[in-house]
Amino acid sequence: MSNTPNSRPKRTGSSEGETPRPDCKQTKMASTDSLESSIKLLVDSVKEIKEGQDSMKRMFESKIDRLRNDVLTTIDEKMKALKTDIDLDIARESTRIDELVNTVQILSSRFNNIEINPDNLIAQGPNPSFNDQNNPLNNNEVTVIVKNLPHTDEENLTDKMNEVICKLGEDVSSSVKIAAITRLKQRIPSKPGLVKVSLQNAQQKIKILRNKHKLKNDDHFNNIFIQSAKSRVERLLETNTRMILRELPQGNAYRMTGNGRILRKRNDGTNDNGGNPTENMDAQNSQGGVHR
Repeated sequence: MSNTPNSRPKRTGSSEGETPRPDCKQTKMASTDSLESSIKLLVDSVKEIKEGQDSMKRMFESKIDRLRNDVLTTIDEKMKALKTDIDLDIARESTRIDELVNTVQILSSRFNNIEINPDNLIAQGPNPSFNDQNNPLNNNEVTVIVKNLPHTDEENLTDKMNEVICKLGEDVSSSVKIAAITRLKQRIPSKPGLVKVSLQNAQQKIKILRNKHKLKNDDHFNNIFIQSAKSRVERLLETNTRMILRELPQGNAYRMTGNGRILRKRNDGTNDNGGNPTENMDAQNSQGGVHR
C-alpha cells in the first residue's frame, strides 16, 4: 500500500500502556464536596456564635432585672422606714402642739374670767402694786427688764439704772427719764433679781432698746442685758415656742426674735429677709422687741 502526502501514520499504543486521561467529573465532585463542607462548617460556627450571644444577652438581662429588683426593694424599705420615722415625729410634735394650744386656751379662759370678774384677780394676789392699774410698772408699753444688774444692800436702783443709761449715749441719757423702778424677787441664787424699769413714754423705751447694744463694748456693763417687758402669756408662748424649736428635727436652724418672729439662721450674719442684723434689731425694737 503506497504512502500519500496527506496521510499520517496511525499512532499505535505503547506496549507499556497508554497515558491515562484525567477524570474531570471526579475532580469537580471533590471540589464541590469540599466547598459544601466549608460552608456547613461556617454556618455551624455562626449558629454557635449566635447561640452564645443569645445566652449572654439572657444572662445580662437576668442580672440587670435582679439588680433592679434589689435596688427597688432597698429603696422601698428605706422609704418605708423614713416615712415611719417622719410619722412618729409628726405625731409627737402634734401632741406637743395640742398641749400648747390647750394651755393657751386655758390661760385665755382665765384672763377672760379675770376681765369679767376683777375681784378674782384681787383674791389671787395680795400684792397691791400688782393690782394697781395706775402703777406704770404694770404698763409693758413703757417698761423694760434689766438682767444681771448687780445687787447691793440698801441700793439706789434709780442711780444704778441712770448710770447704765448714760452708757447708751448722750442723746439717750438726756431724753430718758425713769418713772418707776423695782427689783423683782431673786429666782436663781447665783444671779441678782431682775430689775423692772418703767419710763415716761414708749419713745424713751424705744431709744433704750435701740441703743442697748452699746453696753457690750463697756467693760463694766457688758454683762447687763435689757429687753422689753412682756406679759405672762407672752413669756409662756415664747418659752413653749423655743421648746418646740429645740425638739423639731431641724429646729436648730431657726431662731425666735424678741418680738415673736421665727427666722432662719444664716452663717453670713443676716436674717432670712436678707437684712443687716443691726438694722433688723432696731426695727424690731421699735415694736417692743427683745434682742440681746
